[in-house]
Amino acid sequence: MVFMIRKRIKILRDKYGKTLETVSLETGLSVKKLSRLERGDTQGNFTDFEKIISKVAITQDDKYFLATGEHLVSSESDRVIKLQEEIEWLKKIIELDRTRPIIIQHTDNNIKQAQKGGQNCDQRTPKSVKSGHT
Repeated sequence: MVFMIRKRIKILRDKYGKTLETVSLETGLSVKKLSRLERGDTQGNFTDFEKIISKVAITQDDKYFLATGEHLVSSESDRVIKLQEEIEWLKKIIELDRTRPIIIQHTDNNIKQAQKGGQNCDQRTPKSVKSGHT
């Protein structure tokens, strides 16, 4: 198991173009020790691997890859991205909705009230009313 994680750390390091020198600066471990850990020439402790993994496993997919040797299913990643885009789109719609005019329609001479932004609109004839105006 540890042997496979060592290989996967090297794969992720290469993926992000991180040299042993770069990871050494980021983790405080010597280049020699990092190299020996990746090759399996020396035993590392939990703290050493934790430092290395925190610098090479950047995404959730990277962490999943280190643990399993597989990547997350792309449809799951695509779904998360799509949901984030939809949330942003809904935020824009809500913001636009706050600024749109209110149209009040009447039937059978009944007065209908529309409330927007805390203001009541009471009109007897259909009329477009800008937000903030009564």
